[in-house]
Amino acid sequence: MAPRPVKALDLVVVVAGPRVFKNRAVVWQVMDLAHRHKRISTVVHGGTPGTEQLAAEWAERIGLSVTCCPADWAHDQEVAPLRQHLRMIEEYKPDGVIIFPGTLFGDDLAARAGSHKIPVWFPKVPQR
Repeated sequence: MAPRPVKALDLVVVVAGPRVFKNRAVVWQVMDLAHRHKRISTVVHGGTPGTEQLAAEWAERIGLSVTCCPADWAHDQEVAPLRQHLRMIEEYKPDGVIIFPGTLFGDDLAARAGSHKIPVWFPKVPQR
């Protein structure tokens, strides 16, 4: 596999997090920190309420592109989240992945990102 060209100002980040996490301030703080570290242009998420929707709101608020990649439960059934992770990695080719604590199947997403040599960040945040 040939190395990807370096992207200067158009970093794509996948964000995953639990549905039950509703602390907007914490999610936005994590996203602000990531954005200050490396300029993000696109946030890709799975469309679930909670963390992912809050990350999408953060991106929209500051004028970034947002892409939703929902799981296809009707077609993929019980492996829907695993296929969703594969699509997120292979179709959107992110430059980084942010996985909030308590994410179901977060280890799968991290492993898929790691196998593509994509950095993964597990921010330390309160789980409430």
